[in-house]
Amino acid sequence: MKFLSIPVIAVALGGASLAEASSLPFGALTVTVSAVGSEAWGKVDLSASTALPDGAAWEAGAAITELPTAEFGIDNGPGRDLDPCRFACSPFYGGIYEVEATYLGKDVADLGPLGWETTPFWTVFAPTDVPLGTRNEAVLTFGSTRSVLSLLWGSPDNDNLVEFLLGDAVVGTFWGAEFLSFGDLDIVKHPGQGAVHVSFSGVDFDAVRFSAYMGGGSFEFSNVVAPVPLPAGALLLLTGLGALAAARRVRG
Repeated sequence: MKFLSIPVIAVALGGASLAEASSLPFGALTVTVSAVGSEAWGKVDLSASTALPDGAAWEAGAAITELPTAEFGIDNGPGRDLDPCRFACSPFYGGIYEVEATYLGKDVADLGPLGWETTPFWTVFAPTDVPLGTRNEAVLTFGSTRSVLSLLWGSPDNDNLVEFLLGDAVVGTFWGAEFLSFGDLDIVKHPGQGAVHVSFSGVDFDAVRFSAYMGGGSFEFSNVVAPVPLPAGALLLLTGLGALAAARRVRG
């Protein structure tokens, strides 16, 4: 469920556009934005939007919800067609459907790929009626060390936070506000157009924590992918096969 939020961190704005710089360092993390808006939906499998990587599970007590639910379902009433959560938290929602569709000069149905409006997704709801700075969090554990994670992140709020954990240590962090460093200010504005396909690399981790803060917006995302790294022997074998193939091409 989206709310107006105030940045809780200072952001260093990079002047480069997304087309000029799709990968940027944030501490030890390398963050790569591969697509935004409707193009981001083309990077994922909508039929597996809430499937988890092999070996992954939500930690007990995680404040995670898969939407839509019976409570927050699809409301086809007047003025809120195909909008999960009673027009407040549809997948990667950035505003009232009809207003945004008019702004874009499009029909609501044209804001994303077929079926995007009703595709399930994960959310960490922002807490309410608690002190500012309080957060809800959900930890996804992997059961083994991973080194790359990608996901479809919906209309990032400034104070949505993703943290990469190795044991008890935080080895990497990224705030929603830091997407501004990519120079694309339309990331959060439009339903269906607010999706960002993003990947993280550069650190080893065995868990990821997703947080949403009081006074900010909830954290919506889907299509979490974190492949198991190939064993070192397999990497050497692939390297050797590649070198052999290159040598054959040279001889040919």
